[in-house]
Amino acid sequence: TSSNERADRIGPQTAGSFHKLAYSLARLQRLPRKTTLWASFSGQAAGKNLDSSEKMSLGGPFGVRAYPILEGTGDDGWLATVEARYNLLPELQLAVFYDHGWIKQSHDPAYTGSPLVNTGTLKGAGLSVSWTQTASFSLKAVWARRIDDNPFANPLDGKDTDGSLDKNRFWLTAIKFF
Repeated sequence: TSSNERADRIGPQTAGSFHKLAYSLARLQRLPRKTTLWASFSGQAAGKNLDSSEKMSLGGPFGVRAYPILEGTGDDGWLATVEARYNLLPELQLAVFYDHGWIKQSHDPAYTGSPLVNTGTLKGAGLSVSWTQTASFSLKAVWARRIDDNPFANPLDGKDTDGSLDKNRFWLTAIKFF
């Protein structure tokens, strides 16, 4: 056996086959006066500890936007988002949002080297403005602020996995349709 196989047997035991259920629900509800309400709920449930390529992550511009990419990564978890959107112009939209996610870093944490904190939530809220040219492109600027502390922060310095400790986070995303 290779050293990787031996290490996996005493570690997280991610080798071999696995089962994972991924799910997603979303609703866009029209309200009066150029306003819409967007709600989404997604997540995954694993049958065992997963390889890092199969884990879900809560942070980033398409998750809990108040946290960096790959923050709150785990085998089991869910993400909920609610946005109230207002169309200033047909192509210009303002939104206020709330993101909330829960993650279980290791499905079965009973191994050498398992995380100190295995489960936790990340929460954030903020504002966004987006400009969309139908069938061409979309630009979105986001300001998000965290709610509560990060349960997965480095225990020595309190920083996130990317080495930052930003209470406010800004994102700019661009999408080209073709």
